[in-house]
Amino acid sequence: MSYYDLTIAGMTCAHCVRGVSAALARVPGLVVEHVSVGHARVRASTTLAVDSIREAVEAAGYTLTAVEAGGVAT
Repeated sequence: MSYYDLTIAGMTCAHCVRGVSAALARVPGLVVEHVSVGHARVRASTTLAVDSIREAVEAAGYTLTAVEAGGVAT
């Protein structure tokens, strides 16, 4: 499993956090660890294209501005 730290633009409130959380939760193979205003940490159980994450964030109405791979969880 790999972790990803996401920076997300346009989030300003708890409603935004819920929307992004729900959108990311629908991505197959992705587990949402934490979402806060402007940031999310997710865990991928499979090889996951960043485009899948970007599409989910954009579908929720926000912009993925950075993705940092956090390494492999054991």
